[in-house]
Amino acid sequence: MNARELVDNFVALLRQIPELVAEMDGDSSRIRAYHDSFPEASSLDAAVHTMQAPGILVAWMGEEPGSIGELQAYRQKLRVYIRARNYYKICGLLRHGVPTSIGIPLLRATVHPSCLPMDLPRSERRTDAEQLDYFEVDVSFLEYGDE
Repeated sequence: MNARELVDNFVALLRQIPELVAEMDGDSSRIRAYHDSFPEASSLDAAVHTMQAPGILVAWMGEEPGSIGELQAYRQKLRVYIRARNYYKICGLLRHGVPTSIGIPLLRATVHPSCLPMDLPRSERRTDAEQLDYFEVDVSFLEYGDE
């Protein structure tokens, strides 16, 4: 599976949630993907530090072993970085927001054809080097296809 596709698909669905876009001052381009690309994009920390507020940045964090019953699989891990006025609402929309193209809550959506819908996300407050708060939301998808 190409993790870049998973990140891009997830960002595309986030951009289709009207309430989420409204929280980004109506600008869907404030919801964006981070892709490693040396030397242009070689520091996720720098990207988080300089991201717009309000803004959402989605990055692939890696994969880990998982399982579906007796079958071995991989769990693809994404992290969503959020700088916004209303963290409570945005964290809720990451679970229950409804992208216009699919008409079902994001929590039940097929984001990538090789993955099951996302697991329940985990969110946590963080503070950057300048003592400004932001949130990280960990999202994972169990990959069941073998490309």
